[in-house]
Amino acid sequence: PTRGPSTGLIIAVVVVGLIIALLVMRAGTSGLPSEVVRYADLGVGLHLQTLDDPLPTAYNSDPPTSGWHLGSMVAPWGIQTEPIADKVTVHNLEHGGVIIHYRPNISADDLATITTLARDLQRKNSCLIVEPRANLSHPVVVTAWTYMLSLDSVDVAKITAFLTDRVGNGP
Repeated sequence: PTRGPSTGLIIAVVVVGLIIALLVMRAGTSGLPSEVVRYADLGVGLHLQTLDDPLPTAYNSDPPTSGWHLGSMVAPWGIQTEPIADKVTVHNLEHGGVIIHYRPNISADDLATITTLARDLQRKNSCLIVEPRANLSHPVVVTAWTYMLSLDSVDVAKITAFLTDRVGNGP
Protein backbone atom coordinates (compact mmCIF):
# COMPACT_ATOMS: atom_id res chain seq x y z
CA PRO A 1 0.00 0.00 0.00
CA THR A 2 1.09 3.57 -0.72
CA ARG A 3 1.75 5.59 2.39
CA GLY A 4 0.88 9.28 2.77
CA PRO A 5 3.27 11.93 3.98
CA SER A 6 4.79 11.29 7.37
CA THR A 7 3.63 13.19 10.41
CA GLY A 8 7.07 14.79 10.71
CA LEU A 9 6.83 16.20 7.18
CA ILE A 10 3.37 17.62 7.83
CA ILE A 11 4.56 19.28 11.05
CA ALA A 12 7.59 20.74 9.25
CA VAL A 13 5.40 22.22 6.49
CA VAL A 14 3.02 23.74 9.04
CA VAL A 15 5.90 25.26 11.04
CA VAL A 16 7.49 26.78 7.92
CA GLY A 17 4.09 28.16 6.90
CA LEU A 18 3.61 29.76 10.33
CA ILE A 19 7.10 31.32 10.20
CA ILE A 20 6.40 32.79 6.75
CA ALA A 21 3.03 34.13 7.91
CA LEU A 22 4.66 35.75 10.95
CA LEU A 23 7.34 37.40 8.81
CA VAL A 24 4.73 38.77 6.40
CA MET A 25 2.66 40.14 9.28
CA ARG A 26 5.73 41.80 10.86
CA ALA A 27 6.73 43.37 7.53
CA GLY A 28 3.24 44.79 7.13
CA THR A 29 3.24 46.39 10.57
CA SER A 30 6.62 48.10 10.54
CA GLY A 31 4.96 51.47 10.97
CA LEU A 32 6.71 52.98 7.96
CA PRO A 33 4.69 54.97 5.44
CA SER A 34 4.16 53.23 2.09
CA GLU A 35 6.29 55.85 0.29
CA VAL A 36 9.46 54.74 2.08
CA VAL A 37 12.18 53.30 -0.15
CA ARG A 38 14.97 51.11 1.19
CA TYR A 39 18.37 51.39 -0.49
CA ALA A 40 21.22 48.91 -0.52
CA ASP A 41 23.68 49.44 2.33
CA LEU A 42 26.93 50.71 0.81
CA GLY A 43 28.89 49.68 3.88
CA VAL A 44 29.62 50.65 7.47
CA GLY A 45 32.69 52.49 8.71
CA LEU A 46 33.69 53.82 5.30
CA HIS A 47 35.73 56.76 6.55
CA LEU A 48 37.27 59.59 4.59
CA GLN A 49 40.04 61.68 6.15
CA THR A 50 39.00 65.13 4.87
CA LEU A 51 36.04 66.79 3.17
CA ASP A 52 38.19 67.14 0.06
CA ASP A 53 38.75 63.39 -0.28
CA PRO A 54 36.97 62.03 -3.38
CA LEU A 55 34.25 59.45 -2.87
CA PRO A 56 35.68 56.01 -3.75
CA THR A 57 32.10 54.88 -4.56
CA ALA A 58 29.22 57.16 -5.51
CA TYR A 59 26.18 57.34 -3.24
CA ASN A 60 23.24 55.25 -4.46
CA SER A 61 20.59 57.79 -3.41
CA ASP A 62 20.18 61.55 -3.30
CA PRO A 63 20.31 62.55 -0.49
CA PRO A 64 22.59 59.69 0.52
CA THR A 65 21.41 57.04 2.97
CA SER A 66 24.71 55.22 3.51
CA GLY A 67 28.26 55.17 2.24
CA TRP A 68 31.54 57.03 2.57
CA HIS A 69 31.71 59.83 5.12
CA LEU A 70 34.06 61.86 7.26
CA GLY A 71 34.93 59.61 10.17
CA SER A 72 36.21 62.37 12.43
CA MET A 73 32.99 64.37 12.85
CA VAL A 74 29.22 64.41 12.87
CA ALA A 75 27.00 67.37 12.08
CA PRO A 76 25.36 69.17 15.00
CA TRP A 77 21.94 67.76 15.78
CA GLY A 78 19.01 70.14 15.48
CA ILE A 79 17.60 72.69 13.11
CA GLN A 80 20.19 74.03 10.68
CA THR A 81 19.69 76.97 8.34
CA GLU A 82 22.52 76.08 5.94
CA PRO A 83 23.11 72.82 4.03
CA ILE A 84 25.62 70.40 5.54
CA ALA A 85 28.02 68.34 3.43
CA ASP A 86 26.82 64.81 2.70
CA LYS A 87 30.22 63.50 3.75
CA VAL A 88 29.39 64.74 7.25
CA THR A 89 25.67 63.93 7.57
CA VAL A 90 26.09 60.33 6.43
CA HIS A 91 28.06 59.81 9.64
CA ASN A 92 25.01 61.05 11.59
CA LEU A 93 22.88 58.48 9.77
CA GLU A 94 25.39 55.75 10.62
CA HIS A 95 24.88 56.68 14.28
CA GLY A 96 21.11 56.23 14.00
CA GLY A 97 20.17 59.79 13.14
CA VAL A 98 17.33 60.98 10.93
CA ILE A 99 17.54 63.99 8.62
CA ILE A 100 14.63 66.07 7.36
CA HIS A 101 15.75 67.77 4.14
CA TYR A 102 13.59 70.48 2.59
CA ARG A 103 13.76 72.62 -0.52
CA PRO A 104 14.93 76.14 0.37
CA ASN A 105 11.93 77.62 -1.45
CA ILE A 106 9.19 75.89 0.57
CA SER A 107 6.60 78.20 2.08
CA ALA A 108 7.16 79.92 5.41
CA ASP A 109 4.18 77.98 6.80
CA ASP A 110 5.69 74.64 5.74
CA LEU A 111 9.06 75.57 7.23
CA ALA A 112 7.35 76.59 10.48
CA THR A 113 5.52 73.24 10.56
CA ILE A 114 8.78 71.33 10.02
CA THR A 115 10.54 73.40 12.70
CA THR A 116 7.76 72.88 15.25
CA LEU A 117 7.62 69.16 14.45
CA ALA A 118 11.40 68.81 14.75
CA ARG A 119 11.44 70.47 18.15
CA ASP A 120 8.67 68.14 19.32
CA LEU A 121 10.41 65.05 17.92
CA GLN A 122 13.74 66.03 19.49
CA ARG A 123 12.10 65.78 22.92
CA LYS A 124 11.71 62.06 22.16
CA ASN A 125 15.13 61.60 20.55
CA SER A 126 17.70 64.31 19.89
CA CYS A 127 19.29 62.49 16.91
CA LEU A 128 17.53 64.62 14.30
CA ILE A 129 18.79 67.18 11.80
CA VAL A 130 16.67 69.56 9.76
CA GLU A 131 18.47 71.18 6.82
CA PRO A 132 17.74 72.91 3.53
CA ARG A 133 18.87 71.08 0.38
CA ALA A 134 18.76 72.42 -3.15
CA ASN A 135 17.65 70.20 -6.04
CA LEU A 136 15.60 67.74 -3.99
CA SER A 137 13.38 65.42 -6.02
CA HIS A 138 10.48 66.31 -3.68
CA PRO A 139 9.84 69.33 -1.43
CA VAL A 140 10.55 67.25 1.70
CA VAL A 141 12.82 64.19 1.90
CA VAL A 142 13.51 62.36 5.17
CA THR A 143 16.48 60.00 5.42
CA ALA A 144 17.84 57.41 7.82
CA TRP A 145 20.49 54.71 7.29
CA THR A 146 19.38 52.98 4.02
CA TYR A 147 15.86 54.47 4.17
CA MET A 148 14.24 57.45 2.42
CA LEU A 149 10.79 59.00 2.62
CA SER A 150 10.00 61.48 -0.19
CA LEU A 151 6.98 63.75 0.24
CA ASP A 152 5.23 66.24 -2.02
CA SER A 153 4.12 68.21 1.04
CA VAL A 154 4.81 68.37 4.75
CA ASP A 155 3.04 65.38 6.33
CA VAL A 156 3.48 65.44 10.10
CA ALA A 157 2.08 61.92 10.61
CA LYS A 158 4.36 60.30 8.01
CA ILE A 159 7.47 62.15 9.17
CA THR A 160 6.70 61.22 12.79
CA ALA A 161 6.14 57.56 11.86
CA PHE A 162 9.41 57.48 9.90
CA LEU A 163 11.42 58.98 12.75
CA THR A 164 9.75 56.75 15.33
CA ASP A 165 10.60 53.65 13.30
CA ARG A 166 14.11 54.57 12.13
CA VAL A 167 15.78 56.82 14.71
CA GLY A 168 18.42 54.91 16.65
CA ASN A 169 18.56 52.18 14.00
CA GLY A 170 21.87 52.95 12.37
CA PRO A 171 24.31 50.11 11.94
